[in-house]
Amino acid sequence: MVTSHNETRERLIAGTYRGETISNGYAETLRNPLAVYDGLLDRVEQADVIYKKIGTALKADKYDEATLSIEGRITDGVKMGILTADEGEFMLAFEKDVLDMVHVDHFPLEHFGPVAENQDTPKKAATTRKKKADASEPEAV
Repeated sequence: MVTSHNETRERLIAGTYRGETISNGYAETLRNPLAVYDGLLDRVEQADVIYKKIGTALKADKYDEATLSIEGRITDGVKMGILTADEGEFMLAFEKDVLDMVHVDHFPLEHFGPVAENQDTPKKAATTRKKKADASEPEAV
């Protein structure tokens, strides 16, 4: 009920500040998440039509299966003539705004504790130590 512009949503968020920017109390101005979400809702119907075009092309095997990201599929769709340049530009901006909306944690990994080492880096060759000859064994002649 709150994922589209409708009467119920408007009633639920009545009185909520919906301006473009908000202050975080630290002399920093941020984009208001509700205003960002409203902007996405205003464009979602147009995006749905374009998503369907991409989906139809995927089902028709027009895309390389290696292209997994939606941004790659949009770019390839414009190159192949599945999408117009305007549709591609619109969708890239829409996808960027969607990712900005859902990506909320901007903390460096070190904030949460020690960062695991990269397992893809080649390991140093292990050095082996030669055993010292046991004093009780006779020397070979």
